[in-house]
Amino acid sequence: MTSISSRIKFRHLQCFIETARLQSVGKAAKNLSISQPAVSKTLRELEDELGVKLFERTGRSIRLSGYGEIFQRYAGASISSLKQGVDLVAQARSTGGFRIRIGALPTVSTKVLPNAIAAFKQQDSDTIVEILTGENAVLMSQLQLGDLDLVVGRLTRPERMLGLSFEHLYTEQIGLFVREGHPLLAKKPFVLEEIANFTVLMPGKGAVIRPTVDQFLTANGFGNFSDVIETVSTAFCKTFVRETDAVWIISHGVAIDQLDAGMIVELPVDTSTTTGPVGLTMRTETPLPLPAQLLVHHIREASQI
Repeated sequence: MTSISSRIKFRHLQCFIETARLQSVGKAAKNLSISQPAVSKTLRELEDELGVKLFERTGRSIRLSGYGEIFQRYAGASISSLKQGVDLVAQARSTGGFRIRIGALPTVSTKVLPNAIAAFKQQDSDTIVEILTGENAVLMSQLQLGDLDLVVGRLTRPERMLGLSFEHLYTEQIGLFVREGHPLLAKKPFVLEEIANFTVLMPGKGAVIRPTVDQFLTANGFGNFSDVIETVSTAFCKTFVRETDAVWIISHGVAIDQLDAGMIVELPVDTSTTTGPVGLTMRTETPLPLPAQLLVHHIREASQI
């Protein structure tokens, strides 16, 4: 027995979407470059297959019925997915491979993302992986506009999550890091207030963890530091903290490679109140291309190591 879904063709969905969007059979026919009777016939076929009326006709105007409104959501998603597939194939033919665009916050750029991409490339060496970094607000805006496929990093503020979903991978907290042999390490017991006597490196105000850093400092009685550098440049911070007496306040994931290599030391400070979720942020209405889904699989695995 042939199912209903197998008898519904692309032309049925295309005519339905255009007619629903324009609320006119005539305008839909003009946009699709076919005759008005052909559109009407196609819509009747679709309604016959579904066994419901998709449009309510009142004189010369039409509008979606209740069933039509329900069907529109799924028909639109089907058309969008098909167009995405066509675009991906066209891209592959023109460039010789697919392209995945990732927004990466510093917290995952050191360990999780390199390991994930290395594993991904072993299975798919043709796909181009483009990694963009920057302030969280900028990356989220690019994701919402479709300029990025996904963003990997800390959960952003609720007001920036419109049209986006978050998948939790793991949690981490901030730390305070200094060079080996730093004067603060020689003092027993360690006094947190004395970090104010040194240059303090911290994320800029646009960074996703800046509110967490500010809350931690406020809770520990700090006001404004007299000597502070605000930056999201991890390359600068890693070099500066090793070569000076600066104190670097940043997520553990950003500094983990330097910490593991013994190049920097974490100050003995309880930062458990700064623990926050790290994960994948994606658009809710747009399914990921297959290569991106494979990369997401490897990101999940790398985050568990």
